[in-house]
Order: sequence, then C-alpha cells, then structure tokens
Amino acid sequence: DAGTREHRIQTKQWYQRRVRGAVRTSTVSSGITSTLTRNSSIRDSDYHDKLLRKGGIEEEMSLAQHTLAVLDSIVRYLDSGFAAVSEMGLQPADITVFISDANLDCAQYALALINAIFSKQEKKQSFYHKLLELNIRVNLERVVRAVTPSHMDIGSHITEFQHHMLSLHLPASFTTVDITDESHAAMLDNIRIETLADQFSTPWDGLGFTDPENRQLDFQTCPPGLLVLHCINYFVQKHKAKHREIILEQLRWEPERRFPFVRASVAITEILYYYLKIGKDYIGVEIEFLPVAFAHDTILYELFAISAQLFNTTWHEMHAKANDFKKHLREKLRPRMQSLVNQQRLAILEAGESFSTVSSNRRRTRTLFCRLSSNHKTLHYGYDLTVENNICPLIDELPEKCFSILDRWIECTPEQRCH
Repeated sequence: DAGTREHRIQTKQWYQRRVRGAVRTSTVSSGITSTLTRNSSIRDSDYHDKLLRKGGIEEEMSLAQHTLAVLDSIVRYLDSGFAAVSEMGLQPADITVFISDANLDCAQYALALINAIFSKQEKKQSFYHKLLELNIRVNLERVVRAVTPSHMDIGSHITEFQHHMLSLHLPASFTTVDITDESHAAMLDNIRIETLADQFSTPWDGLGFTDPENRQLDFQTCPPGLLVLHCINYFVQKHKAKHREIILEQLRWEPERRFPFVRASVAITEILYYYLKIGKDYIGVEIEFLPVAFAHDTILYELFAISAQLFNTTWHEMHAKANDFKKHLREKLRPRMQSLVNQQRLAILEAGESFSTVSSNRRRTRTLFCRLSSNHKTLHYGYDLTVENNICPLIDELPEKCFSILDRWIECTPEQRCH
C-alpha cells in the first residue's frame, strides 16, 4: 500500500544518507574522492562539518564501520537489498578503500560487504576482475599477515572471499569438453606440439592422452572436466618453454616410462580441486583460510603449473611406468603439494610476524614478535618490544632463539599459529 511504499522510500533515503556521509568522511580523510560522493545528489555538508568538529578520524571510522555493517545486512538479508544498494551508485572502489591492514575493524566490515555483493552478482568473473584492478588481493594478503587473535572474526570473511574467488572455477569443473565446441578445440590445439609428428603418426601422440584419436575422453569426468583444459592452457601460455621441455624430454624414454602429461594434468587438477575445497560451502564446514590463496591473482592455475613440474620430477625420480599411474603417484604427489603450502608459510615467517599472546598468569596480553632465520633452522623472537606500527624488528634485534617449535608451527592453521 501507499504507506508501506512511503516507509520503504524513507528507509532507503536514510540508508543513502548514512552511507554517503560515511564514505565521504572516510575518503576525505585519506585524500580520496569516491565516485559515490562525486555523483551524489544529497549533500550532507553541514553533517559532515559537524562530524569533523566532533570526533575526528576515530568517529569517522566508527561511522564507516556501522554503515558498512548495515549495508552488509541489507544486501544479504533483504530480497531487494542488492538492487537498492546498487541504485545508490555505490562502487567497489568506495568499499575496497577500507580493506587495509591499517584498520582491521573497518577491513572486516568492508570485506563482509564485498562478500555480500559478490554473492549476488550475476557476472561474478567480471566483478572479480574489477576487484583485482583495485588491488584487493594484495591488500588482503597484507590483512592476512596482520590478523591477531583479537581480530579473528575477520578470518571468516577472508574464508568467504576465498570461497567466492575459487568458486569462479565451478562452471568449468562441471562442464565436459566437447571437441566440436570452437573454444574447446582451440584450447586442445594449444597443447599440440608439431615436432611430435616427426616421432609419431600425429602431433597428438606423446602428450599423454588416454586415446589421441578421442582427445575429449580425458575430460569427461566432472569435476574437474573442462577445468583441466583451462589449467593446461594457462601452463602452456605462461610457461611455454617448460611445457615443451616436459613433453619433448619424454622422447628419450621407452614408451612405458614416458610421463603422461594430459592424464597427469587431470589428476593434479582433481587433487587441487579437493585440496582447495572448491565448491564446498564455507558455512558449517571446517575450511581454513589459506594464505597461499592470496599469493597470486590466478592461484589455482599457478599451483597447477608448479605441480605439473613437480609431478614430472616425481615420475622420473620413482622410475614410474604407465601401470604405476593409478597405484602410487597420487600418494607421492600429495606430500609435494603440501610442501608448497609449507614453503609459503615459511616465507611469511621469514619476513617477520607479530602475535598477541596471553601471559602465563592470564592477567595480560603480550605481543610476540618473531622471525625465521634464512636457513630455516632458528626462530628468533621477543616479547613486548618497542616498535613502530607493530612491524617486526630485524632478526638481530630479537633477543631470544629457539629450535624446537618450527615444525609444529608450519603445520598449524593461521588461527592455531596465533596461539
């Protein structure tokens, strides 16, 4: 009825004023003029001036947190919420400006809102590319490093973003390869190496297809389906020389000793699919956020590229043959892939970390700073040191050493490492 419509209009206008005021005051303080402010038809200049006189930056950020939280709830829980917020002209840049390790509270609410909007997007891939242009991955990588036990709520939002990011691969993983599809045929052509035609009857032999005459056969199981072909194409395009090296070096081995590149690619993609929990719901399932997930814009493809090379090395180290493929190789590959994650965690610790810890008498919170030595044998640390911006001191400035907890730390989740 008319009364209900009027109420909705008034409510919407109230939310518009709140978000515009919050975004404006926060962006003004950082020297940024948001798109929303430039296009706003509501100019709350009196409110803005009053706010600056009252509380300064802290009050601005508090209002920003409140507004971001309200918008998150609107987008998530109201049927028309996403459309209403979209009509405000709110742009990703107006939100991502708050995702920074400088203020984890604001980052938490901003990331929650980004996740809510991400979940409602029809063109999720396009939205993700917009976020990448705004350096959200780099900023999140810094946020992950700055998380302490007092800010662990942000961990669930990081996990949710990780879920949205990796779920972009779901459509491909549940699509079978069809050789009559032009895009699929083009990707298959990219794998081909003409030199192989000199050794075999066709350039498709020697690539590790189950049946070179029926090349789509290896991509019919979903998942991972078409996702395998996406991963292979990334490897061929970004690491072309390595791809040729892996394939052509097989020519010096007898047929049963040759590395089956395509079949191995299917196995690698399947392992990554389940290891990264692509498609798993982050609600009600124990999924930790993986720092390695934010190490690259296309982390799945990059992990595939590294794993393909590891798989090739493992194949030759164990003197594998074609009939060993299903028996032993996956068991050999899993530890290698886990080591990739461990190496990334070592790199983080070598760069320096700080943690909030509870003292033995549980009466106060202490700050632990630590760095791993370059040879990865000694952990240098110190408590409650005087530093600027909570940045870990250089290794020579840390007074204590230990040798026994490193292996345990590597295997811990980010939450466990904080304790």
